[in-house]
Amino acid sequence: AKKTLYQQNAAQYYDQGHFERAYQQWDSVLALDPQDDKAQLGQGMALYQLGRQESPQAVERLAMAEERLAKLRRQHLEGLSWQAELGYALVQERWVELYDRKVRQLEARSPRTKADDAELVTARTELGRRLDMAEAGFDHVLTSGQREAQYQLTCILGMSRIAAMRGDLEESLRRARQYEEKVNNSKRLWNEAKERFPREAPLYEIKLQRAERQEAELRDLMGNVLFKLDRLEEAEKELDAVLDLAPTRESAYLNRGIVRQALQRWDHARSDLQTFLDITKLAADDPSVVEAARRLAEVEQKLAEEDEALRRAATRS
Repeated sequence: AKKTLYQQNAAQYYDQGHFERAYQQWDSVLALDPQDDKAQLGQGMALYQLGRQESPQAVERLAMAEERLAKLRRQHLEGLSWQAELGYALVQERWVELYDRKVRQLEARSPRTKADDAELVTARTELGRRLDMAEAGFDHVLTSGQREAQYQLTCILGMSRIAAMRGDLEESLRRARQYEEKVNNSKRLWNEAKERFPREAPLYEIKLQRAERQEAELRDLMGNVLFKLDRLEEAEKELDAVLDLAPTRESAYLNRGIVRQALQRWDHARSDLQTFLDITKLAADDPSVVEAARRLAEVEQKLAEEDEALRRAATRS
């Protein structure tokens, strides 16, 4: 009975985003049964979630998640090995984000030194390796016959991100549209379930919120891809939808500010770029922060030039 209670508590904490507490509850399960597959897998996923945070401990936790899930994906796990495979792919995707950030930081350094060049080569190599590993993991889960919608969605979103990283923008957009259709179906099902089963409504609300978080990630990516395809109006529309779903999503403000700068909507671009800089938790030397500051200065210059032109026109009249 205690084991079941700990498992239930862990699952609830995890769904609510309390990953430290979830990890502790799975620890209690393992104290009773050290061989419990679900608890081992749960702890691996909790470590992955903690590794996604912007904190000094995050990289260490991500490395722990990778080690834990690498072992589990080679075991049978009573039919749950595909979940370990998915977790491992997600860990690799997070490493991709971190190495991409590292590459951009190193590329921005000037003047370059030989040590920097060697470090840059290493970072690029590791980025490519992690991309391959993430892609293989997502593809494995998608082709394994797993039918649960949320796991399919996670894999499709991952494959869309990877295609964008590789520069295959049309493939990224194709995957994203595939995801969009499925996530809309999921949201409709969760809303219907809330109506049909009011006692279980809190559970379905959590599932709905998870789907909306994933949708926000998808639309943020789509906005970035559409921008690179020079489909600026469509990109802005997607990023508007992101901020309707997740009003505090940092990257969406940056991406929309970039799109609005390209559209020469200077006031709106300034507002978005400044909002990003105000709310971001990224370090001052992070490439996204550096880019936002640079773009904000460019927008401020354009606004100053427009103000000066208006002043001169008023003086002549």
